[in-house]
Formats: sequence, structure tokens, C-alpha cells
Amino acid sequence: MRGVRREKDLETRRASAGGVTVNNATPIIAQPQAFPQQQPKLIESEDPFAVLQKLKSLFEHGIISPEEFETKKNEILSRV
Repeated sequence: MRGVRREKDLETRRASAGGVTVNNATPIIAQPQAFPQQQPKLIESEDPFAVLQKLKSLFEHGIISPEEFETKKNEILSRV
């Protein structure tokens, strides 16, 4: 039983180390993939007033700054 617990403990420690070992070779460190952040695009056919309401809600909840709100608001209103 001690041997089984020891192996399980070693496996847990290896897994938490983040590297991958293949056939007792040198560990391969997994590189995180970088995904580009995409800004949600406004659909041209979407109602601009509905978009403004969503934007206002984001602003009121502190998700976007006043400058971002004004910039996007002016952008939307320029298309009306």
C-alpha cells in the first residue's frame, strides 16, 4: 500500500509541475496558446438604439470607461 500511495503522490506532484514527460525523456514544457482578443463587432443591421442601450448598461455597470462610452456612442450615432 505504501508503494501505491508513493506512486500516486509522485504522479500528483509531476502533474502539478506543468511539464510533460515522454518515455523518461526530458520534460516538455507546455506553452500556453495566445488567442487574439477580438472586439465584438456591431452588426450593421442591428438597431442602433438597442446598441446604445447595451452600451449605456455597460457604462453604468462600470465595465467600460466614460471615454470608451463616448467614443462608441459617437461612432454609433455617426452611422444613424
